[in-house]
Amino acid sequence: VHVDGSGHILHILDTAAEIEEFGFHNRLQQIKESHLIILVFSLTCLSSFEGAIGRYFDMMKEAKQHFHAILVGNKSDLEEERQVTTAEANDFAKKEGMMYREVSAKQGEGVDDIFFDLMRFA
Repeated sequence: VHVDGSGHILHILDTAAEIEEFGFHNRLQQIKESHLIILVFSLTCLSSFEGAIGRYFDMMKEAKQHFHAILVGNKSDLEEERQVTTAEANDFAKKEGMMYREVSAKQGEGVDDIFFDLMRFA
């Protein structure tokens, strides 16, 4: 990925798949070696938001360290089905020192910006 004239290599790990496929200890090691974490939740599902928050704190507890992270609310195109407000998610992100972005993966809106933001944040 090229950001602001510099090239970067990204290694992206899906921690949900990782634990099922490779086990807890491998996941923990991968988390400890991570520079940045993307926590994605559905804006149309409050329990998805609560789950993302829980995973964040679980990762910090497991790895015994704090992470640079970006919180991403997906499905911004489904405004009428929204269960998590922008203010609610943004308040949590600010409190934890994270960036917050909303995207629509279906529409392709804002997805690329997440990776550019992450590289600038690193």
